[in-house]
Amino acid sequence: MARHIAMAALTGMITLTSLGTAHAQAPGNWTGAYLGGFAGSSFSATPGSSTSFIGGGLLGWNVQARAAVLGIEGDLAEMANSHWGWESSVRGRLGFLMNYATLVYATGGAVWARVHGDGIGANSTAKSGYTVGAGSESAALFRGVKARLEYRYTDLGTLDGCATGTTVVATTAGCNSRASFQSVTVGLAIPLGALAQPVRRVAR
Repeated sequence: MARHIAMAALTGMITLTSLGTAHAQAPGNWTGAYLGGFAGSSFSATPGSSTSFIGGGLLGWNVQARAAVLGIEGDLAEMANSHWGWESSVRGRLGFLMNYATLVYATGGAVWARVHGDGIGANSTAKSGYTVGAGSESAALFRGVKARLEYRYTDLGTLDGCATGTTVVATTAGCNSRASFQSVTVGLAIPLGALAQPVRRVAR
């Protein structure tokens, strides 16, 4: 499963880079506020090791200085995993332009999530931790819209008990369940300025 996810991520990265290269003569502008959405897969989750869907929305702001892009971004997502509920993060982003239309970036910051240690919500707790990752954006779309591919690792520390199947047992020496997961997502980031632009009608 992990190999298939890695291959899908690599294919997506190559596709975004190729799109950016093909449109390198149409410079993208990363400065300003944006909003968007994303969807993909979470995997290697503890508790709840099965691969599951993750999707949500994002809001961010960037400043571009020549080939460098610095920004801050927040997101709110839901995981289709019985051991996990919502997930939200506030992260910094640092990226560099490979060409006029392709951005490669690293991201990291604080994260909060609702974890169901028993898988049914009876032992539900909100945890905080950190998330780090990397991704690529392409400005090859219309009206400044960016397409992105992103990988992240999220760690929320240890739970109060250990998950054994669908049962949480009391914590004992050497018995801790760590709340963490990895994710690969694709998404779109739409500049707020583009939303304010009127749609041009074709004269008949």
